[in-house]
Amino acid sequence: MLFRSTVNPTFGSVAATLGALPDIDSAILVSWGVDVRARNSSGEVSIPTPRYQQQLDFTNVVPGTLTMAWLSATVAKTASVDVDGVLTGDATGEIDETAGLVHFTTSDVPDANITYSYDRVSGGVHSEVFTPTAAGGSISLTVANAPVEENSVVVRWQQTGVNPQIANRLFRSERARDDGAGGWIGRTGSFDYADGELVLGVE
Repeated sequence: MLFRSTVNPTFGSVAATLGALPDIDSAILVSWGVDVRARNSSGEVSIPTPRYQQQLDFTNVVPGTLTMAWLSATVAKTASVDVDGVLTGDATGEIDETAGLVHFTTSDVPDANITYSYDRVSGGVHSEVFTPTAAGGSISLTVANAPVEENSVVVRWQQTGVNPQIANRLFRSERARDDGAGGWIGRTGSFDYADGELVLGVE
């Protein structure tokens, strides 16, 4: 048995004076413990609310008429879309009225296996395909079926570009919509609702 010992925790060494001479080839067993360390990380980690995409069972939604509802912790939640296609309320996001595609993030995590319900007004939509050539970074064309309702015009196109690292032409989808006042949201140009004349900056 040990009679006296000294421990150096810095170097992990032990100096012991034994009560008797140990046998040949015997072993001295040493056991020790470590301090328990804990860190309070509350407030340091944030979990973002998931962003959802839903393809609706209908298309050609009249701008500003879509509403949605769901449950979060058994509490009813609602959100609605304005004429610019922006979703506000208990969820934020946007809608592509023509395609019936909704992108959104809820303010609270929805219940498991939740079903989102939608209400809207559907309307007639006219679609045309154009192959204009950009001049000075803009395109000009005239749509049919004028006069055109405000906040109802959506233009889609494929933007091309070149990546020198892979020496290939790249394509990305672009989208613009009118602002209801004869202009475009986030882009230059104009739209004449009376005669359907369109000027849109695409570069």
